Amino acid sequence: MRRAISPGPTASTEKHYFATGTNVLADAIVEVQRFKQGPQIERHSDWKEAVDSFLRHKVEKGYAERTREYMVSTLDRFGDYVHGINPDRVTAKMIREWLDNLGVNESSQHTYFRALRVFFNWLEKAGRIRRSPTREVHQAKSKQSARVIFCTPEQRDMLLEAAKDSPDMTFVLRCGFDCGLRKDEIINARNDWFDLSVRSPCSASAPPSSPLACVPTSVSSG
Repeated sequence: MRRAISPGPTASTEKHYFATGTNVLADAIVEVQRFKQGPQIERHSDWKEAVDSFLRHKVEKGYAERTREYMVSTLDRFGDYVHGINPDRVTAKMIREWLDNLGVNESSQHTYFRALRVFFNWLEKAGRIRRSPTREVHQAKSKQSARVIFCTPEQRDMLLEAAKDSPDMTFVLRCGFDCGLRKDEIINARNDWFDLSVRSPCSASAPPSSPLACVPTSVSSG
């Protein structure tokens, strides 16, 4: 249930909209009273301003570049869905519908939801919204699938040995075994994704969704 709350006669005529998280009128009234008695909040003018403030704060606190890129991608995507409205007007229903319409599996939904939860929890803690709407979004626990061993260490070594005279095949195998790249990422991989000077396959040029990260390659990598 959403309620429009008008301030007193001497206050601004602006109305505040928020989700009560209940369809029971009595509970909604309690929420309205709590809202009126609560401290004033420092509202952002729109979605973009709120995201920019959040990112500035996180970068100052040491946010990694890859994490920042992922948050930008997720928050911009959700912001487009809600047409850039002020964050304090976002409801749990909007978040739930967005997650359900992403067309991704349950595990990916959880990843997107965690990004939104971090953002809205920061807004609440910083006094920019009264209550994070993610509190009312119920996510089923993600089921971890059993890991399938498709290639043993012995089979890996055998494949690398068989491919030692083929630089292209060795590259493909190393991308998979040492860097954890997926098939499409291996196909599209570029030289500037890799920094061999530090024996690490990390680069800001790699796609944000790629598992390519600053993790040293195996000692045996050539």
